[in-house]
Amino acid sequence: MQESTSAESEFDMDYLTCVSRLSESLQGEAYLEIAQAIALQYVEAGELEQGVEHAEQIHDAYTRDSVIAVITGKAVASGNEDDATELLETIEDPILQNSAIEQIAIEFARRGEFDSALGLTDQLSDNDSVFSSMATIYWQSGYKNEAIDLARAIEFAQQRATTLVQLARLSGEKDESLSSILAWNLRFNEFESPGIV
Repeated sequence: MQESTSAESEFDMDYLTCVSRLSESLQGEAYLEIAQAIALQYVEAGELEQGVEHAEQIHDAYTRDSVIAVITGKAVASGNEDDATELLETIEDPILQNSAIEQIAIEFARRGEFDSALGLTDQLSDNDSVFSSMATIYWQSGYKNEAIDLARAIEFAQQRATTLVQLARLSGEKDESLSSILAWNLRFNEFESPGIV
């Protein structure tokens, strides 16, 4: 069985090399789309370094930054935190850099490294989206009180409401603590949304 996997991996690398060479003859949007796909396919195949090399060769700064932002999360998921940190520093676009930080934080949370994940969120000007994702991960990991606390820390009322409702949906059993928090939020208009109260 190992030989099959090895042969498939070699085929994937040969295929990516061939596509990479062909992409050099393309221009404009076609080149950008293929270059993005190639870089991400290398990363998916476990060839982080080659994926990063291809991403760095993309001449359009925004496209390059967006690919590198995606790669940072994948680097953490594969255990390459140091590479992710280095890549994060190369992203010029502040919005894409925030996106990369969010992806890294979510990957740390998925691995159960909640302190590292929360530490990264301090770098964000708006952490509501990542708090929402992390609250779900906390809940699924059995940290229900922490999930509720994180959801309640979300500033934007609609995002907070959506997250709390998502946590309620995740609860297979009737959870009194979540029900009471939802009721309390609704009673005191914390959600500030016209259709909820």
